[in-house]
Amino acid sequence: FGQIIGQCTSEEERQLCLDTMSQNNDDLLKYINDLLEYSSISAGYFQLRKEPFDINEQLYSVKAILDVRKSDAVETNVECMADRFVIEWDKEEIHKIFIYLIDNAIKVTKTGSISLGYYGTTEGVGIFCKYTGADTTSKDENEIMDCFAKPDFDESLNSLELRLCKLLSEKADGQMSIDTDGQNNTEITLYIPCSIIDFGNNFDTSNVLDASYMFNNCNKLTTIDLKEKFNTEKVTNMSYMFNNCSKLNTINLREKFDTTQVTNMSYMFNGCSTLG
Repeated sequence: FGQIIGQCTSEEERQLCLDTMSQNNDDLLKYINDLLEYSSISAGYFQLRKEPFDINEQLYSVKAILDVRKSDAVETNVECMADRFVIEWDKEEIHKIFIYLIDNAIKVTKTGSISLGYYGTTEGVGIFCKYTGADTTSKDENEIMDCFAKPDFDESLNSLELRLCKLLSEKADGQMSIDTDGQNNTEITLYIPCSIIDFGNNFDTSNVLDASYMFNNCNKLTTIDLKEKFNTEKVTNMSYMFNNCSKLNTINLREKFDTTQVTNMSYMFNGCSTLG
C-alpha cells in the first residue's frame, strides 16, 4: 500500500487508498477475532453467566449499530414481543448473537431491508434476523452456511458469523434454523432455552376466552410476573394452564387475574412441584 500511495496523483486517490487499507485492516482483525472465538468455544471454553436482563435493551443497542453500518438503501426494523421482556441468560452472549446476525446480513444486503427481533417460545426465546439480498435460490442449509462462511474478497472479508451463531446455540442446548423463500429473502433464527421472568406491560389478554395450556411444558420457567394487561376476566378455561412448569417457584398475580368466569381449572398447576 505504501507504493500505491506514493503513486497517487491526487489527494482524493490518496484518501481512497488510506480508507481501503483501514477497511481491510478492520476486516482482517474481525476475521481473526471471530476465528479465535470459534476455536475457543469449540475447545470447550464456554460458560454462561446467567443474570436477569431486558432483551429489548440488547436489541435496540444493536439496532443502533445496524443503522450506522448498513447501506443507505437498506431499511431497518425491529420486532419485539413486548415493551419489556426480561429473561435469565447471558447478556453478553445475547449481544454477540445479535451482532453476528447483523454482520452476516449487512454483507449481503445492499438494498431492501434488515429486520432484527425476538419472540417468546414455550422454553425460552427465538432470536431472528430477516434480510433481503442473499442469493439463496436452490441452496440447502449447508450450502448457505458454506457460502457465508468462505471469504469473498470481491466484497469485504467474510467471517464466521453463522457458524458462531450455530455453535453458540448448540452449546446452550438450543438450535439454529435457516429459512429461505427462493426469492432472496432469508431468515436466520436461533432458539435459546432460558427462563422468562417479565412479559412487560403490552402482554394484553383482555379478549382471551381460553387460557388452557398457555404455559404448558414451560419447564425452564422459574418466575412469572403477570402485568396489569394480563386480564383474564373473560377466560372460561384455565385447564393445564401451568402444566409441567416443574421449575416455576413464583407467580406474581395482579388484580386483573380474574377467575370469576372460569368453569374449568383441572390440572391447572399439574406438575408444578416447586411452586410453594
